[in-house]
Order: sequence, then structure tokens, then C-alpha cells
Amino acid sequence: MNATRALLKSSSSTRWLARQSRDPFVKSRGGAYRARSAFKLKDLAGKYPILGRRVVDLGAAPGGWSQVAAEKQRQFRGKGVVVAVDLLPMEAMPGVEVVTGDFFDTGVQSRGASSTAEMADTGLADCVLSDMMASMSGIRDRDVAASLDLVSAATWLAHQVLRSKDDDLKFFMHPELVDFRKKQLEPYFFKVVTDKPASSRKESAEAYWVCLGYKGGWVPEEV
Repeated sequence: MNATRALLKSSSSTRWLARQSRDPFVKSRGGAYRARSAFKLKDLAGKYPILGRRVVDLGAAPGGWSQVAAEKQRQFRGKGVVVAVDLLPMEAMPGVEVVTGDFFDTGVQSRGASSTAEMADTGLADCVLSDMMASMSGIRDRDVAASLDLVSAATWLAHQVLRSKDDDLKFFMHPELVDFRKKQLEPYFFKVVTDKPASSRKESAEAYWVCLGYKGGWVPEEV
């Protein structure tokens, strides 16, 4: 590494550390949650009735959102369940069934459904959460396309498992994603809200679709 690159890396690290030290959500975390992103779900769940008795958390590792969802399950007195799905292994936590693998894999889907069915009347979910984010390349069009792919994947799974309830999907603002909302979300939910939680960094282009009241009626496109 030459001197210029070393200096740039050092400056970037210094800025990141400074931002972390000023971040009230990092300060308030106090080790309670595995990730800062937990506060985003707490913000959203405080505004919208999205966390039901059966929750599927996609791209769950390291587990901040699953922790928040598991906290909610306490009110169901042992009859609620959170199924956390991720390609990456995730450390176990109370009240969460961890499924490691690709959620497109039918075997992974079966394990997730059976995990839910063990503690509920049906294997269907009340809520599908997705805070997934693709690796950013810095190329706007490529990053938007990657974001759209993840939203599309999460929406596809939601159609498979939702019990006429809710959904919560992360995306990055772009006209193509607005078109996706109109064509792929609004026809199947009674209400679709765009929300940027207070705990989301101001400089981030991320936002969330909160989809309430699943109507059903989705028919997969023929290939």
C-alpha cells in the first residue's frame, strides 16, 4: 500500500470512528442489540402494526431485527415464533429459530415453514422482514439493480408464506423501485407506506416499504 492510499484509508477510518462516536443510537445500544439496525425496526414497529405472532426475518445475521421481533413475541406467551434466515451462520438467541441457507432453496423454505408450524396453528407467517443489502459497488445503476433484486426476492417469498398480513422491505430510492412498488406491491396490499426511520443515517439513500394488509391473489408469472 503506497503512502497516498494509506493516508486515504486512515482518513476514512477516522471519519467512521468520529461518526460512530457521535451517533446517539450507537451510544444508546449499550450491548443490548447485536446491530444498530435494530433501532430502525423499533422505529417502524412503533408506527405500524407489523410484528405479529409469526415472523420471518430474511437476511437476519447478525440478528438485530430478530432480537426486536423476539421481544415482541413475549406478549404471545410462548405461542409466537421468529424464524431467522440467512446465508451466514448466526449465533442462537432465545425465541428465534435460526435457519442457515438460501431462502430460494425449497429445503430451506420447508425448514422455515416447519419451524413456524411447531409453535403456531399454521405454517403461514404474519410478517416477513427484510433488511437485506447487497454489497455496494459505488456504481449507481448496478447498486439500484442489486437492491431491486433483493426486494423482488423478498416479495416473492412473502407471497409464498404470508397469512394475509404484513411485510417490511428495505430498498434504495430510485424511479425503477417506485415502478416496482406500483406494479408488485400496491395491487397485493391494502396499504403501502414509504418510511425512512429516524435511526437511519441521513446520508443513506435507504428507506423501507411497510406493506399492510396482504390481499393475496398473487399469481407467479409464466417463464
